Amino acid sequence: MRYFTLLCRSSPCGRNGFRRKRGVQQNSFQISGLVDLGNHTPDKMKNQPGDHALVLMFQPFQGQWVQVVGEFLSAGAVSGDLLHKILVEAILLLENCGFYVDCITTDGATWNRSMWDSYGLSKEKNYCEHPVDPERNLYFASDFCQLVKNLWARLVNNKVLHVSKI
Repeated sequence: MRYFTLLCRSSPCGRNGFRRKRGVQQNSFQISGLVDLGNHTPDKMKNQPGDHALVLMFQPFQGQWVQVVGEFLSAGAVSGDLLHKILVEAILLLENCGFYVDCITTDGATWNRSMWDSYGLSKEKNYCEHPVDPERNLYFASDFCQLVKNLWARLVNNKVLHVSKI
């Protein structure tokens, strides 16, 4: 139970994750509440209804558990630059608690690719200098299951897949 308490207190969302002004309808998965990106909420988004959820999770390389470390609401997708700031803050908080963040895993959505660009990543380089320890690298990985799901959806919807010649 020590890990749970440690992570919740270090989370950008406070002690209980969702703040009182937001929530998710469990039966319909509808999001209700105002935009809340913590200290990173842009002025133009304050007091707007949220329609996108962003959840940051920590999962060790060894072990069967996963822990939510941040839950946010946004109006539209979070920009790559804003996502970059939120991730750096989450990494700093986790590392200060004694956890090691070595890899960030995301799907290939446009805003995530934009966030990758803000870290200086490319097709040839999937890592950058770690924001806490310059002697370490911070690696980035694309969620393989999401890639397979997108490929399957493309094949089902279009009935054909065009592959460029290499």
